[in-house]
Amino acid sequence: MRTGLIILWVLGLFSGYAQKEPQGLLINGLQSSVLSIEGSTNVNCFECTFDSAYLEPKTSLTYAKTANLYVLSNAVLRLDLAGFDCGGKAINKDFREMLRAEAYPSVFLNFTRVSVSEKGYEATVIISLAGKQHTYTVPIDYDRQDLSHATGKLEVNIMDFQLEKPRKLMGLVVIDDVITIHFDIGGSVADF
Repeated sequence: MRTGLIILWVLGLFSGYAQKEPQGLLINGLQSSVLSIEGSTNVNCFECTFDSAYLEPKTSLTYAKTANLYVLSNAVLRLDLAGFDCGGKAINKDFREMLRAEAYPSVFLNFTRVSVSEKGYEATVIISLAGKQHTYTVPIDYDRQDLSHATGKLEVNIMDFQLEKPRKLMGLVVIDDVITIHFDIGGSVADF
């Protein structure tokens, strides 16, 4: 019994060193961010770029650091599907129909944690799209001298979200299942 109490006391003692109180960050200038989606069909490739003017100019989030892990709260990017341009009216229409924009006009990227290892940084992000959610881990880079940009790319299988792929020319042109999301999240960071 005494050993159990000592273990509990030691764990309680060290838990104070392992976890800090949540800290707040204010991120200004999100509109300097760049986001695009690349995909391909059995005939051609396409790219849809996001107009960052659709982003809120600033956002706040909180985080708690434990050893090599940052646990994030409120680190959500809302992407209005009307902000994507795929290069033409027809492909924009197909893109929005595939993502069910009429029922779900936004995509949400919820960054929940960032882990630090010898290999670098990995973010855990929950993507909410067309009424479905999936969690992904994505390596991220940032310039250690200029902390104003976090970049990365993530391959996503659109079938994870049970999306109906557009088919053109009576099914002769079909989009591939995997798309790549490229992001460069920019802004200046300040504590609050």
